[in-house]
Amino acid sequence: MMVLYHIHRKRSQHRSQITSSIHANFSLVDKQQLIVHWDRKIMADTTNKEDPKSKVDRLAVIVTGRELEKILGIVKLPSGTGKAPASATHQLLEL
Repeated sequence: MMVLYHIHRKRSQHRSQITSSIHANFSLVDKQQLIVHWDRKIMADTTNKEDPKSKVDRLAVIVTGRELEKILGIVKLPSGTGKAPASATHQLLEL
């Protein structure tokens, strides 16, 4: 069991280093010239184990610019109203 814990810890540290590197590189980009793209899809809810046929509304938010394309996030929307995607996009842009 110690081996599994050691592997888990190393993978977690590695993901943390990669995340820090991505954030550092992204913060160097001229953010004045970015375009925000989003797309909604109704997909199978793979996180709902009780009802494997359930559907969920997902929103993908991407920014593009000169020599840059970055996925900010893919989030599960609580409702299909216009306010939910707008607030989710706003939260992703603030990160």
